[in-house]
Amino acid sequence: MRQCVKPPIAREGHANSVWVWKYPLTEHNYIMSADVARGDSKDYSTFHIIDVDEGEVVAEYKGKIRPDNFAELLNEWGLKYNKALMCPENNSYGYGTILKLLEFNYPRMYYRKQKQGVYIGGYVPPQSAESAGFNTNGKSRNTMLGKLEEVLRNKQLYVPSSRFYEEVKTFTWQSGRVQAKKGFNDDLVMSLGIGTWLYDASADYSSSSKKVNQAMLNAFSVKKNVYQETPDQVLSNVDILPVFSKSSENKADIKKRISIKNSLKRNKIPDDMSWILK
Repeated sequence: MRQCVKPPIAREGHANSVWVWKYPLTEHNYIMSADVARGDSKDYSTFHIIDVDEGEVVAEYKGKIRPDNFAELLNEWGLKYNKALMCPENNSYGYGTILKLLEFNYPRMYYRKQKQGVYIGGYVPPQSAESAGFNTNGKSRNTMLGKLEEVLRNKQLYVPSSRFYEEVKTFTWQSGRVQAKKGFNDDLVMSLGIGTWLYDASADYSSSSKKVNQAMLNAFSVKKNVYQETPDQVLSNVDILPVFSKSSENKADIKKRISIKNSLKRNKIPDDMSWILK
């Protein structure tokens, strides 16, 4: 990971804490994940923007900011990166950030699938703030961090951030769980963990699912040849029947055997039915 670290090309946004390595490209898809803090304690609010097409982190934020102001920052940068798929953590302060994003009518919010029954008449209930974002609990936290470790170990995602690299060095196994050492932070680790889970594991939004869908669409493609005029040979009467023969057989015998007239005599087919063979 140390070899991937490089300085950003720009430092923008709140307190110049938004680091940018690449600006948005119009034809690319982006994922934006975020970890939300209160804004006045030792923890930081963070976000990452991942280029799904290139498999790399293109922008990152780490700073102390109020949840409602953080929503404004997320909305601004999400819209800037082609309306990136937005997935903040939906826990405690993150819920307030999500409510603010919904108030801004952010166009691409991630919603978790709910286990629901069958609705009459094709009714689909509207999405709510409760199902928006990533819900971090004991099970989902382990799944998300496991996916982050796998993606980084297999070099599936390029991460150029020195701030993230410093957090990873102090992110170790302690007291029965993996977490930051005392006196250090893991906010960037959690933010990118959410992003890598969406990038690689989600059935609806991952880069692999997009490739599978594109391959299926390509398989459904149809190729056809259009003939402007029908050849005369197709419309002419057929005087012989197609047949397979031995290579040693005499050509005259073959022609005599496959003649339609001889076939009619041999099989006693009425003359008025010969049109079927033609």
